[in-house]
Amino acid sequence: MALIWLQQTWNANRIVITVATSAATAAIAYGIYKLLFNEKEEEADEYFESIVLSKDPPSKKILVIGLDGAGKTSFVRCFGKGNKDGKAYDEPRPTVGFNVKSVNMGSVLFDFWDVGGSEVCRECWKQFLQSIHNIVWVVDASNRERIKESSDALNNFLQNDKQMRSLLIVANKQDCDGAMKLSEIKKLLQVDSLKRDVQIVGTQTPQGGMRKGIWAAYNKLLNMP
Repeated sequence: MALIWLQQTWNANRIVITVATSAATAAIAYGIYKLLFNEKEEEADEYFESIVLSKDPPSKKILVIGLDGAGKTSFVRCFGKGNKDGKAYDEPRPTVGFNVKSVNMGSVLFDFWDVGGSEVCRECWKQFLQSIHNIVWVVDASNRERIKESSDALNNFLQNDKQMRSLLIVANKQDCDGAMKLSEIKKLLQVDSLKRDVQIVGTQTPQGGMRKGIWAAYNKLLNMP
C-alpha cells in the first residue's frame, strides 16, 4: 500500500512540476515574443508608408538646430511618406542659412525649420524662436570630440527661450562605430539641469541605408505640448 501511495504521490507531483515548467516556458517564450515583435512594431513604419494623411491638419512649427555636421538636414528629409525600396536621396550639403520643409504627417502639418549649425549661424538661432512650438536638437552621437561643444551651444541657446518649450534631443548616427548610448548623451548634455520637458531618441539616417528611430521621433513630436 505504501508503495502504491508513493507512486500516486509522485505521479501527481510530476504533473504539477510539468504544469509549472510549461507555464514558466510559456512566460519566457511570451517575453521573447514581446521583445522581438514590439521592436518590430516600433520600427514598422519608419517610412510612413501606412500613415493616413488628413485634409487641412493643424500646423506645428519645429525648430531643428545643432552643430554643423550633426545630421539635421538628413533627419528632416526622413519625414514624409516614402518607400524603403525607393531610390536613395543625395547626400545633403551643409546648410548655409536655413531650409524649411512642410510635410503632412497625418493629424499634423509639420513645418520644419532646419537652421545651419556653423558658428555664424548659431548667432541667429534665437531669431527663429518666434511662433515655434518645439525644439529639436540634433547631436552626432559618434563624435565624442564635439560633445562638450554641443552641450555648451545647447545651453547657451536655451537661455534665449523664455517660454521653456519642449525639447527633443536626437542622438543621430547610432549606426556609426562607437556611437554614444542615450544615457551617456543625456549625461554629457546635462539634460537633467535643463528644467523643461526633454525627450530623447536615437536615430540613424544613412544615405541609402535603413533609417531607424524616425517613427519614434515622430510620435514624440506629435505628443509634445
